[in-house]
Amino acid sequence: MRVTKQAMTENNLKIVDEAARLFREKGIEATSVADVMGAAGLTHGGFYRHFSSKDDLVSVAIKKASDDMAGDLKKDISQQGEKQAIADFVRRYLSEQHVTNLGKGCPIAALGAEVDRKSKAHRDAITLGSEQLIDLLALGIDGEPDDVHAKATGLLATLVGTLILARSAKTKALMNQILSSGYRAAELCRTHREKNK
Repeated sequence: MRVTKQAMTENNLKIVDEAARLFREKGIEATSVADVMGAAGLTHGGFYRHFSSKDDLVSVAIKKASDDMAGDLKKDISQQGEKQAIADFVRRYLSEQHVTNLGKGCPIAALGAEVDRKSKAHRDAITLGSEQLIDLLALGIDGEPDDVHAKATGLLATLVGTLILARSAKTKALMNQILSSGYRAAELCRTHREKNK
């Protein structure tokens, strides 16, 4: 039976959504094409009608996860204003819910170390996602452009590093301590003003 163009598009979206979730939950190496297709409710054999390889899917899935996160922040910025939206983003990012919800979490924290050992295309996808987020975070920081960009980069590095450490904590108490310390450091990146020299 022939699959319509609309069904192909819908199936493609399902594959990418499930891949983005599973790669973040289990890792790229631990997730097979069969895992992704099964989660999408499709047969393994249909994969190559959508993607040339698993590597191709990984890059598309990282971009989708990054775009979703940035899209949510853009929407919040348009509704709440830059400062409030970014303050809320920092709180949500450094929450227990984000620590425990790997499949819907930040792709940079979940996959950054793994893609470093993989293809250039994967690294490029993570880099583009990071740059997109840094540009958005910079909207809520006051100062000169170079200083703002440096602070926004530091803020993202603090967020990602804190999330990774919190996910590796042996106890809930330690996880909460890491999140609290990371939040204080993130707030310094976000709100600290340089004194006039």
